[in-house]
Amino acid sequence: MGAQDGRTFIAGQQQNARQFNQSKTILINGGGHDSFLQHPEVANRILQFLRAQPTNLDPIEISLPSFVRY
Repeated sequence: MGAQDGRTFIAGQQQNARQFNQSKTILINGGGHDSFLQHPEVANRILQFLRAQPTNLDPIEISLPSFVRY
């Protein structure tokens, strides 16, 4: 779940995940809608899940894009 996803908000992502009885969710802090493209650890965890291996569900931290300022 990308914490900065502007298309599918976290509540919607959680609702979608509940539709699948074996789903897993991982929060990607700093991630957007296409977070799997932003950090190699996302792809590693997807592979763990697809291979039915124990999957690390800890949040993944991605740096916010340079255009995001607080």
